[in-house]
Amino acid sequence: MQVMLKPNCGLENTRASLVMRRILPLCDNLSCHPRTVKSDRSTIAFLRDHGLFIRFSSPTPEQVLLTIKRSFFVDHCSLVEDPDTIPSYEKAGIEADAMEDSAFALPSTFADENGLDRRGDELTNLLARFEEVHRKLRTHAEGQPQDRALSSIVFSHTQVVDELRTAVARSRIEPFDRMAPSLRTLIADYSGRFGVLADLDIVDGHMALDRSVLASMEEIIKRVLRFCLRDGIEQPEHRVAAGKPARALLRLRLESDGSEVVCRIEHDGKPFDSRGIARQAVKRGLLTRPLETYTEEEMGALLLLPGFVAAAEGPVSSLFPSSTR
Repeated sequence: MQVMLKPNCGLENTRASLVMRRILPLCDNLSCHPRTVKSDRSTIAFLRDHGLFIRFSSPTPEQVLLTIKRSFFVDHCSLVEDPDTIPSYEKAGIEADAMEDSAFALPSTFADENGLDRRGDELTNLLARFEEVHRKLRTHAEGQPQDRALSSIVFSHTQVVDELRTAVARSRIEPFDRMAPSLRTLIADYSGRFGVLADLDIVDGHMALDRSVLASMEEIIKRVLRFCLRDGIEQPEHRVAAGKPARALLRLRLESDGSEVVCRIEHDGKPFDSRGIARQAVKRGLLTRPLETYTEEEMGALLLLPGFVAAAEGPVSSLFPSSTR
């Protein structure tokens, strides 16, 4: 099966691993191509262009397909008629930034998933089976409209399914603060590496999100924080000379924007040099249209592309604006 993920998120490998994690309990045998997705960020380009290829055997293949299709980050999926048409994958080189960030990555193998994730997946799979039984019961009842007792049972069963669906959804919800300890550990570690002093303030960290959304956010947030510390925060003596406190402040703020959650990262370091970022993007051939047509936000977003390193020969004035989505 070929699974195409929603395009251009920059986290295709994380999302591919979440798909594998969700269907693992339903399968007797399971493998994927590329073989390593979560642990190998160089798979992102392949996954974006060709999708994730999954081979599985299961006593309930319909449930496996249903679980894949219901993943919010899956665009569509299809059966592969000829395995010879599957593109080959050659591991690309990973730049230093990606290697350094790997120390803070999420678990890299399916066996590393924690008990909470397993229980959540089990509940989701149980709900899918329960809904399938409900559909069959409802279809049977529609064929016997005169059976009022059966209609009453179907109505009660519908209410139970709705309540179970709500309960399963709530079981997957966690506050953003769950990742706060690992973010603060990252700040402390990279502050020491880059010789800066910085604190992290999380605003509205109580906002509740689905665990899969948190997992997809965590890696990119850590990359952004690392770039801010490396290129946006001055050395303590330079900050004092400029009339700033020796210790910098990075503020992570969550905001609800309709159906989306906006994460803004602000710091009191150096201003953002969007043109410097754009010049690096031109050198790397990353632009798809003339440079003058790009907005400030679009130029900043170039930093989120896999493997992009803005400071090729030394840091620019800052990698990120005072607030970034």
